[in-house]
Amino acid sequence: MSFHFLTDSEIEKLSVVEILNPQTFDHLDNPNPNGLHDKRMGVSPFDRHGVCPTCGLTANFCPGHHGHI
Repeated sequence: MSFHFLTDSEIEKLSVVEILNPQTFDHLDNPNPNGLHDKRMGVSPFDRHGVCPTCGLTANFCPGHHGHI
């Protein structure tokens, strides 16, 4: 087994969102776009009826997706 660090270009290829917004949630407690809880990175396990906009799966099956800063 070997480990290595990903290059900047590899990280960007794997990423589904660039985190640009320092505000995590809006005033109604909804995740802000391009924030740390952007829904494109996966559905919250507390959102029972939510569907991931990236893969189309529910919280039980969505593996989660990477973002980058």
